[in-house]
Amino acid sequence: MRYKSVAYIAVALTSVLVVSAFGITQLFNQTFPSITSVTPGLASGCATLVAGSGIPTSVTGNPGFVGFGCGTNGAFAALNANVTGFAYTPSFTLPVPYDYLMVQSGSTTCNGGQALNITSGQGFVFPCGGGWYYFAHYADVPPSGLPSFQITWSG
Repeated sequence: MRYKSVAYIAVALTSVLVVSAFGITQLFNQTFPSITSVTPGLASGCATLVAGSGIPTSVTGNPGFVGFGCGTNGAFAALNANVTGFAYTPSFTLPVPYDYLMVQSGSTTCNGGQALNITSGQGFVFPCGGGWYYFAHYADVPPSGLPSFQITWSG
């Protein structure tokens, strides 16, 4: 029995010597924070858009673009657009004489300031956040003028 006690003491002393020899001491602790998920989204700038640049001055025979926004602000804002690959789907029906619809960032540094085509029912990934404007192309202005239409975004 006495030999077992001596053996336990020897093992304990050896452990202390090994730990002391290698200088194993706890220097500090660090805690990693929790991170909330980023929720992408779109936020409307207004319920009824305002026609801006490109309002036709001629009654008939001239194609062109008309821009839409919310006064001096974008028509909507893309929130957390840096979430890679998150697509939003626009739904709209363009009345005659409109033939396609585009969106353009309010920032000239986004996508080189270029407008991007959007297609009803097809997902669209915004390359950057911030305010966005619409640009609708019309083929010809009828005597009645340019008609109203609606767009709905989902995602």
